[in-house]
Amino acid sequence: MKALKVFVLLGVLALGWQLGRWQEARRVHDARAELMLAMSQNQAMLDDCFFNMKNQFTPGFKGSLPIVGLGTLCMAQGQIFATQTPTNFALSGPGFFMVGEPDRPVFTRDGRFALVNGTLCDEVGRPLLGYRPGESRLSAFPAVDFFDLRVDEIGQIRAREVVTDPVTGQVLTTLKPPVFTLAVAQFPRPERLARFGASNFVPTPDSGQARIDRVGELRNVTVQGSALELSNVDFNQQGMMIGAIRQQAGMLGVPLPPQGPPPPPMPMNPLMNPAPPLFKGP
Repeated sequence: MKALKVFVLLGVLALGWQLGRWQEARRVHDARAELMLAMSQNQAMLDDCFFNMKNQFTPGFKGSLPIVGLGTLCMAQGQIFATQTPTNFALSGPGFFMVGEPDRPVFTRDGRFALVNGTLCDEVGRPLLGYRPGESRLSAFPAVDFFDLRVDEIGQIRAREVVTDPVTGQVLTTLKPPVFTLAVAQFPRPERLARFGASNFVPTPDSGQARIDRVGELRNVTVQGSALELSNVDFNQQGMMIGAIRQQAGMLGVPLPPQGPPPPPMPMNPLMNPAPPLFKGP
């Protein structure tokens, strides 16, 4: 009986010692994981701010909001800036130009378009999407044999023709019938689009599906030719955010707990799972 009491006491002491070791290992492991996660999130917010500042002069760029895990974009309207290029288009109001393939378009606010082999394309050669005269199917800009194009506020693109009267010398400017009408896509939650390059976007499950219309069918949406929408990044605001994030990083800048192996499994009660005897009797 006395031997049994000693065995129980030793078992309780062993279990307490194992539990203490397990709890300490778990505490160190959890503290290190939490600190590493906080430092990683802090760095991700800094990366967003630096990426915003890098693209403060990229037309149509929409800044990322430094909110960890949300991937949220700021869709505030950028300033409209006049240029000398007629095929620079600026979109005023909610929505996106569409480029690429009609069944897999890319969405953008960057209006730097140019004629490539007679087709209006973006800077990487993707054709502008919209509607050809008399058609309701989304298609690419058709190849044309003229180079002086103008767009009106409802997105109709026409060729401009300049004729000089040989007798009077009077210069007459006329616009031909529209050859194309721009399509604009709007999303239920555009701030949840995924970035595809600096100023291009693709939909996500959170953004919802695009609703595509002609510019003239949308309220509060217009197009301006010979103009670009500038980035909506505020340099001073980004600088303040970086300062605040770095201050937070300084608060996190404590030494990490020593790294060790993951904590062992929860120890079992030696009374419930006694070790086999060292010696077997006859």
